[in-house]
Amino acid sequence: WYSSFLTLFVLPPLLLSLQGLYGWTALICAAVEGHDTVIPLLLEADAEIDAQSNYGYTPLILASMHGKEAAVRELLKGNPNLDLKNNSGKTALDKARESFKVNHQSIVNLLVAHERS
Repeated sequence: WYSSFLTLFVLPPLLLSLQGLYGWTALICAAVEGHDTVIPLLLEADAEIDAQSNYGYTPLILASMHGKEAAVRELLKGNPNLDLKNNSGKTALDKARESFKVNHQSIVNLLVAHERS
């Protein structure tokens, strides 16, 4: 019932494309926070998988650089454009390789496998 409630009452189409601080959408926020159960609901409600923030970050780039593996898995199901780059010219794969804390090898492996498929 919870997903139906979200889809019908909380996620009207206008809110899906609304950009907040730094140009973040609901999908970008879910990706950054690793809310992998919310991501499919947003995608089902037609959230833009390749929405870019003011700095060119997509949900996939941000989930990759923050080590949110489950979120990356869910985003990949929406077939995002893996070639999109942020304003610094970095892709999701680049950011996973040079992440803040550690090299997120499992995310690198997911992205490489998805590129090959």
